Amino acid sequence: MNHTHSRNLFRLFSWLFLLPIVSSVYGQGAGDTTRQRIHYRYSSITLVTGTGVQLFNHCDGLLQVSFPYSVTDASGVSTNHTFSGQKNRIYLGQNWSVFPVLFEIGGLHHFVDFGFCFRIQGNLTNGSNLAAGYGFIWYADTRRTREPEDKRMAIKVSLNLNYSADAAGSGDALLGSIDNANKTIYLLGHEADPTFTTGGGRSPTVTNNAKTLNVSYSQRELSLLPRVSIANNPYRSGGRWELLFGYNFPLTDRGGIYLKQEADQGHKGVSPAVNINNPAISASYNGRPVHRAPYRFGGVYAGVLFGFGRHREPS
Repeated sequence: MNHTHSRNLFRLFSWLFLLPIVSSVYGQGAGDTTRQRIHYRYSSITLVTGTGVQLFNHCDGLLQVSFPYSVTDASGVSTNHTFSGQKNRIYLGQNWSVFPVLFEIGGLHHFVDFGFCFRIQGNLTNGSNLAAGYGFIWYADTRRTREPEDKRMAIKVSLNLNYSADAAGSGDALLGSIDNANKTIYLLGHEADPTFTTGGGRSPTVTNNAKTLNVSYSQRELSLLPRVSIANNPYRSGGRWELLFGYNFPLTDRGGIYLKQEADQGHKGVSPAVNINNPAISASYNGRPVHRAPYRFGGVYAGVLFGFGRHREPS
């Protein structure tokens, strides 16, 4: 993302956290005449216990890219070439979310949540999703009880802002490779030397002899996910469960070409993903030229979460 997109993303996440504060102040001053209600508080955490799946359509096409590059060998001789990637079906029509780490803080009716999870798309197991949301809670029970903390169920409606990134450089996204052994490759404004280092910090630094430079597809997405949840009442117990249903609405998508050097004992990315609208890149989806991300991930989402928490009720 460029700096403008990063600032806009920060503003959107900030507003999601400010909304419940504004709503709480307004409710205390105007709409809520029962002073006890401001003392309801709960918090919960989900640690790698849960999963979700998003289903989307129109992702069964073949993607192909090509671009020029030059190579300088060990003797200093330079030659020009063109990379023509293999046609590849990158996405399979569903995306799994696993190992969530989520936090939720709420009062009687308003709550905010934020966290992240990992994404699995074929072999794209290193993808991630960052989310923040704001929502409203109703309480339900078949028994005749008036106090919210005595009702068994909670019905939650929320709106989440999601930033998702797939696993750049995985096998499912591979479009091809270039011989990098004893050669320096110049492409798309970047340079891949014949050696690269890995490690550092507490790990020893290792110099690797590059074998290939892998070319893969990578995509980022900013989206809105309105959802409805059925959960147990957070004021009845410490254990929490929740069933979620929603629909993902993409706002912006950014497709790119990711370059990764491979060696016998290690690998390393050459740079962040190069935007697919780079004028040096020729891309086609099902044989038709494209100049932006060819995939849109709008679709139904369903999930289940398990966690634990604490709460405070009015005395």
